[in-house]
Amino acid sequence: MRLEYDQIQFPAYGLAYLLDGDASGICDEARQSIDEFLAEYPDVTHWTICPEMGEEWEPYFAWNPVFGLACDVVDLAGYVND
Repeated sequence: MRLEYDQIQFPAYGLAYLLDGDASGICDEARQSIDEFLAEYPDVTHWTICPEMGEEWEPYFAWNPVFGLACDVVDLAGYVND
């Protein structure tokens, strides 16, 4: 796998759905936004929190995440199979 996308500011509230498919904590609108986000990156086979954030990562506030309004975000890295 190779790193293709790096430091995408992704809303922290959507991590459980993005990484584990658990939509229990988000509304339908947020789920739809995440699904639309994923459709923009069809070649990504694996998403993870950027290694630069370290094991003790904390969400931080951003004015313009990849979708939605200003909120706490984490930096994502997207990997593609070669």
